[in-house]
Amino acid sequence: MTAALGHNNPPADPFDALAVHADDLIDNARGVTPVTSAEQLAAVDTLAGELKDAADLLEKMRVEKKKPLDEQIADIQATFNIYLAPLTNKTVKGKIPLALDALKKAKEPWLQEQDRLRREAAEAARLKAEEAARIAAEAARAAPVEDLEAREEAEALIQSAAALQRNATRAETATTRGTGLRSFWVPELLDPMAALKHYMTNRPDELRAWLTDQARKDVAASIRTIPGFAVNEERRAA
Repeated sequence: MTAALGHNNPPADPFDALAVHADDLIDNARGVTPVTSAEQLAAVDTLAGELKDAADLLEKMRVEKKKPLDEQIADIQATFNIYLAPLTNKTVKGKIPLALDALKKAKEPWLQEQDRLRREAAEAARLKAEEAARIAAEAARAAPVEDLEAREEAEALIQSAAALQRNATRAETATTRGTGLRSFWVPELLDPMAALKHYMTNRPDELRAWLTDQARKDVAASIRTIPGFAVNEERRAA
């Protein structure tokens, strides 16, 4: 036997009254055993219907109670979104993020040009140091051990090559520090099958979960034949 809304002198507060009713129904549900007859099935269906009705009443009250707060929050959000909404916001983009983005874009071409020049200078310094090191090594190999002047000239070339290498190292460092730019690594799919094999080997569980999720979407769209999947029918209680 199920409980009726309002039995047992519920509290005056409407939520408390609904909560008492829902708790009574939940207590009844706890006592339900596996159905073995049509009468029991009818009773379980009745209890389920009453629980759904209770949930609907609670949901309606929740929406009504929350509505004024939602409206207040919406007003606050609208007020501040004018200035603060991120650029990813689909309805409005804040004035400050827009201004900051415009400033960033204004300086980006100049910074990129300076970055290009620094990289060119670093490459030139690297090549110069490598050539100097090659010449110094050849001079050292060619200098007779008894020829002090030739050995001194080779040593001077070695020291000069070392100085050029230090200069090349400083130039290379300058390409990565204090540039005002950040590196962003963006993947570009070139070979889908190679990528699939890679993730099949390295992240099989994540790949399987993603594939299963795609299949669920197809099944929800009434697709029943999916390559690589068996779409099985399961009969469950409605």
